[in-house]
Amino acid sequence: QKTAYEIRPREWSSDVCSSDLLASLPWSTYVGAAGDDVLGQIDVDTGGAVYVTTSSAGAMPTSADAFDSTNNGGTDTWVGRIAASGASLEFGTWLGGVGNETGATSVRAVSASRVYVGTTATTGFPTSALGQVETPATFGNALAVLDTTATGAAQLRFGGFLGVAGVVAVNDLAVDPRGRAYLVGAVAAAGLATVDAPDTTLGGTQDGVLTVIDPENGGIPFRTYIGG
Repeated sequence: QKTAYEIRPREWSSDVCSSDLLASLPWSTYVGAAGDDVLGQIDVDTGGAVYVTTSSAGAMPTSADAFDSTNNGGTDTWVGRIAASGASLEFGTWLGGVGNETGATSVRAVSASRVYVGTTATTGFPTSALGQVETPATFGNALAVLDTTATGAAQLRFGGFLGVAGVVAVNDLAVDPRGRAYLVGAVAAAGLATVDAPDTTLGGTQDGVLTVIDPENGGIPFRTYIGG
Protein backbone atom coordinates (compact mmCIF):
# COMPACT_ATOMS: atom_id res chain seq x y z
CA GLN A 1 0.00 0.00 0.00
CA LYS A 2 1.41 3.36 -1.01
CA THR A 3 1.74 6.08 1.56
CA ALA A 4 -0.54 9.02 0.85
CA TYR A 5 0.72 12.56 1.11
CA GLU A 6 -1.02 15.89 1.33
CA ILE A 7 -0.38 18.85 -0.94
CA ARG A 8 -1.04 22.10 0.93
CA PRO A 9 -1.38 25.44 -0.87
CA ARG A 10 1.90 26.75 0.52
CA GLU A 11 3.75 23.82 -1.02
CA TRP A 12 3.21 24.91 -4.64
CA SER A 13 6.80 25.91 -5.35
CA SER A 14 9.42 24.57 -7.71
CA ASP A 15 11.79 23.37 -5.01
CA VAL A 16 9.10 21.35 -3.22
CA CYS A 17 7.81 19.83 -6.46
CA SER A 18 11.29 18.82 -7.55
CA SER A 19 12.28 17.21 -4.25
CA ASP A 20 9.38 16.13 -2.04
CA LEU A 21 6.68 15.46 -4.63
CA LEU A 22 8.79 13.88 -7.35
CA ALA A 23 10.55 11.69 -4.82
CA SER A 24 7.14 10.32 -3.85
CA LEU A 25 6.27 9.18 -7.39
CA PRO A 26 6.30 5.39 -7.89
CA TRP A 27 7.69 6.02 -11.40
CA SER A 28 7.69 8.53 -14.23
CA THR A 29 8.69 8.44 -17.89
CA TYR A 30 8.98 10.42 -21.09
CA VAL A 31 6.57 9.54 -23.88
CA GLY A 32 7.72 10.61 -27.33
CA ALA A 33 10.21 10.46 -30.15
CA ALA A 34 12.58 12.95 -31.76
CA GLY A 35 10.64 16.11 -32.57
CA ASP A 36 7.37 17.44 -31.18
CA ASP A 37 4.85 14.98 -29.75
CA VAL A 38 1.43 16.00 -28.44
CA LEU A 39 0.35 13.79 -25.55
CA GLY A 40 -3.37 13.05 -25.66
CA GLN A 41 -4.98 11.37 -22.68
CA ILE A 42 -4.17 8.72 -20.13
CA ASP A 43 -6.20 5.92 -18.56
CA VAL A 44 -5.55 2.97 -16.25
CA ASP A 45 -7.17 -0.46 -16.52
CA THR A 46 -8.27 -2.66 -13.63
CA GLY A 47 -4.86 -4.33 -13.52
CA GLY A 48 -3.01 -1.04 -13.14
CA ALA A 49 -1.58 -0.89 -16.68
CA VAL A 50 -1.33 2.66 -17.99
CA TYR A 51 -2.60 3.59 -21.48
CA VAL A 52 -1.39 6.73 -23.23
CA THR A 53 -1.99 8.27 -26.62
CA THR A 54 -0.02 10.83 -28.59
CA SER A 55 0.03 12.45 -32.01
CA SER A 56 3.48 11.99 -33.48
CA ALA A 57 5.45 12.00 -36.71
CA GLY A 58 8.51 10.50 -35.06
CA ALA A 59 9.80 6.98 -34.56
CA MET A 60 7.54 5.94 -31.69
CA PRO A 61 8.23 2.46 -30.28
CA THR A 62 5.95 -0.37 -31.33
CA SER A 63 5.65 -3.85 -29.90
CA ALA A 64 6.16 -7.08 -31.82
CA ASP A 65 2.39 -7.68 -31.77
CA ALA A 66 1.47 -4.16 -32.94
CA PHE A 67 -1.64 -3.70 -35.06
CA ASP A 68 0.34 -1.25 -37.23
CA SER A 69 4.10 -0.95 -36.81
CA THR A 70 4.65 1.99 -39.19
CA ASN A 71 3.53 5.59 -39.48
CA ASN A 72 1.09 5.93 -42.38
CA GLY A 73 2.00 9.49 -43.35
CA GLY A 74 2.46 12.79 -41.55
CA THR A 75 1.30 12.80 -37.95
CA ASP A 76 -0.42 9.64 -36.75
CA THR A 77 -2.02 8.56 -33.50
CA TRP A 78 0.10 6.28 -31.34
CA VAL A 79 -1.30 4.12 -28.53
CA GLY A 80 0.83 2.57 -25.82
CA ARG A 81 0.32 0.38 -22.75
CA ILE A 82 2.87 0.74 -19.97
CA ALA A 83 3.23 -1.94 -17.31
CA ALA A 84 1.72 -1.10 -13.93
CA SER A 85 5.22 -1.10 -12.46
CA GLY A 86 6.39 1.37 -15.11
CA ALA A 87 9.21 -1.00 -15.99
CA SER A 88 8.33 -1.65 -19.64
CA LEU A 89 6.23 -0.76 -22.66
CA GLU A 90 3.96 -3.80 -23.00
CA PHE A 91 2.19 -2.68 -26.16
CA GLY A 92 2.60 0.05 -28.75
CA THR A 93 0.91 0.61 -32.10
CA TRP A 94 0.19 3.28 -34.68
CA LEU A 95 -3.35 4.21 -35.79
CA GLY A 96 -3.78 6.52 -38.72
CA GLY A 97 -4.63 7.33 -42.30
CA VAL A 98 -2.69 8.91 -45.14
CA GLY A 99 -2.87 12.46 -43.75
CA ASN A 100 -2.27 14.05 -40.38
CA GLU A 101 -4.08 12.74 -37.31
CA THR A 102 -3.82 15.82 -35.11
CA GLY A 103 -5.31 17.45 -32.05
CA ALA A 104 -6.64 15.77 -28.94
CA THR A 105 -6.58 11.99 -28.81
CA SER A 106 -8.66 10.22 -26.17
CA VAL A 107 -8.28 6.77 -24.63
CA ARG A 108 -10.52 4.77 -22.31
CA ALA A 109 -9.36 1.34 -21.15
CA VAL A 110 -12.32 -0.81 -20.10
CA SER A 111 -9.85 -3.71 -20.03
CA ALA A 112 -6.74 -4.79 -21.92
CA SER A 113 -9.03 -6.39 -24.50
CA ARG A 114 -11.31 -3.34 -24.88
CA VAL A 115 -9.31 -0.16 -25.31
CA TYR A 116 -11.25 2.72 -26.88
CA VAL A 117 -9.34 5.34 -28.85
CA GLY A 118 -10.98 8.46 -30.23
CA THR A 119 -9.10 10.78 -32.57
CA THR A 120 -9.40 13.23 -35.45
CA ALA A 121 -8.53 11.11 -38.46
CA THR A 122 -7.96 11.23 -42.19
CA THR A 123 -8.78 9.02 -45.16
CA GLY A 124 -7.31 5.55 -44.75
CA PHE A 125 -7.95 5.26 -41.02
CA PRO A 126 -8.45 1.52 -40.34
CA THR A 127 -12.09 0.46 -40.33
CA SER A 128 -13.96 -2.71 -39.53
CA ALA A 129 -17.10 -4.05 -41.19
CA LEU A 130 -19.37 -2.57 -38.49
CA GLY A 131 -17.52 0.75 -38.61
CA GLN A 132 -17.98 1.52 -42.29
CA VAL A 133 -20.85 3.92 -41.77
CA GLU A 134 -19.60 7.09 -43.44
CA THR A 135 -16.63 8.13 -45.56
CA PRO A 136 -15.72 11.80 -44.98
CA ALA A 137 -13.78 13.52 -47.73
CA THR A 138 -10.99 14.81 -45.49
CA PHE A 139 -11.09 14.82 -41.70
CA GLY A 140 -13.55 13.06 -39.42
CA ASN A 141 -14.29 11.57 -36.04
CA ALA A 142 -12.59 8.22 -35.70
CA LEU A 143 -13.10 5.51 -33.11
CA ALA A 144 -11.01 2.39 -32.74
CA VAL A 145 -11.59 -0.35 -30.18
CA LEU A 146 -8.43 -2.41 -29.70
CA ASP A 147 -7.81 -5.79 -28.13
CA THR A 148 -4.22 -5.34 -26.96
CA THR A 149 -4.05 -8.99 -25.92
CA ALA A 150 -4.51 -10.17 -29.52
CA THR A 151 -2.05 -9.93 -32.41
CA GLY A 152 -2.09 -8.28 -35.81
CA ALA A 153 -5.40 -7.59 -37.53
CA ALA A 154 -7.34 -9.33 -34.73
CA GLN A 155 -6.54 -6.39 -32.46
CA LEU A 156 -9.04 -4.16 -34.26
CA ARG A 157 -12.37 -5.01 -32.64
CA PHE A 158 -13.94 -1.91 -34.20
CA GLY A 159 -12.75 0.86 -36.49
CA GLY A 160 -15.00 3.68 -37.65
CA PHE A 161 -14.21 6.85 -39.64
CA LEU A 162 -17.19 9.16 -39.36
CA GLY A 163 -18.11 12.68 -40.34
CA VAL A 164 -18.88 14.98 -43.26
CA ALA A 165 -16.91 16.87 -45.90
CA GLY A 166 -15.14 19.37 -43.68
CA VAL A 167 -13.43 19.31 -40.34
CA VAL A 168 -14.83 17.15 -37.53
CA ALA A 169 -12.49 17.06 -34.55
CA VAL A 170 -12.53 14.87 -31.43
CA ASN A 171 -11.88 16.45 -28.02
CA ASP A 172 -12.94 13.77 -25.55
CA LEU A 173 -14.36 10.27 -25.21
CA ALA A 174 -16.44 8.39 -22.65
CA VAL A 175 -17.71 4.79 -22.54
CA ASP A 176 -20.94 3.69 -20.87
CA PRO A 177 -21.60 0.32 -19.17
CA ARG A 178 -23.11 -1.06 -22.41
CA GLY A 179 -19.89 -0.37 -24.29
CA ARG A 180 -21.20 2.57 -26.28
CA ALA A 181 -18.69 5.33 -27.01
CA TYR A 182 -19.53 9.02 -26.63
CA LEU A 183 -17.31 11.28 -28.75
CA VAL A 184 -17.49 15.03 -28.25
CA GLY A 185 -15.72 17.48 -30.49
CA ALA A 186 -16.13 20.29 -33.00
CA VAL A 187 -17.50 20.46 -36.53
CA ALA A 188 -17.02 23.22 -39.11
CA ALA A 189 -19.38 21.90 -41.78
CA ALA A 190 -23.10 21.65 -42.44
CA GLY A 191 -24.79 18.44 -43.53
CA LEU A 192 -23.78 16.18 -40.66
CA ALA A 193 -26.21 13.25 -40.48
CA THR A 194 -27.85 13.76 -37.09
CA VAL A 195 -29.83 11.07 -35.25
CA ASP A 196 -32.57 11.87 -32.70
CA ALA A 197 -30.92 15.28 -32.36
CA PRO A 198 -32.21 18.31 -30.46
CA ASP A 199 -30.06 20.43 -32.81
CA THR A 200 -29.88 19.35 -36.46
CA THR A 201 -28.09 22.27 -38.11
CA LEU A 202 -24.79 24.11 -37.94
CA GLY A 203 -25.42 27.37 -36.11
CA GLY A 204 -22.24 29.25 -37.02
CA THR A 205 -18.87 28.66 -38.58
CA GLN A 206 -18.15 25.99 -35.95
CA ASP A 207 -20.31 24.07 -33.50
CA GLY A 208 -19.81 21.30 -31.03
CA VAL A 209 -20.89 17.78 -31.94
CA LEU A 210 -21.77 14.77 -29.80
CA THR A 211 -21.74 11.35 -31.44
CA VAL A 212 -22.72 8.06 -29.80
CA ILE A 213 -21.29 4.95 -31.47
CA ASP A 214 -22.23 1.33 -30.77
CA PRO A 215 -19.11 -0.72 -31.57
CA GLU A 216 -20.69 -4.07 -30.66
CA ASN A 217 -23.65 -3.76 -33.03
CA GLY A 218 -22.55 -1.02 -35.40
CA GLY A 219 -24.30 2.22 -36.17
CA ILE A 220 -24.81 5.62 -34.60
CA PRO A 221 -27.79 5.66 -32.21
CA PHE A 222 -27.43 9.39 -31.48
CA ARG A 223 -25.70 12.44 -32.92
CA THR A 224 -26.37 16.15 -32.56
CA TYR A 225 -24.89 19.55 -33.18
CA ILE A 226 -24.32 21.60 -30.03
CA GLY A 227 -24.10 25.35 -30.44
CA GLY A 228 -25.74 28.64 -31.26
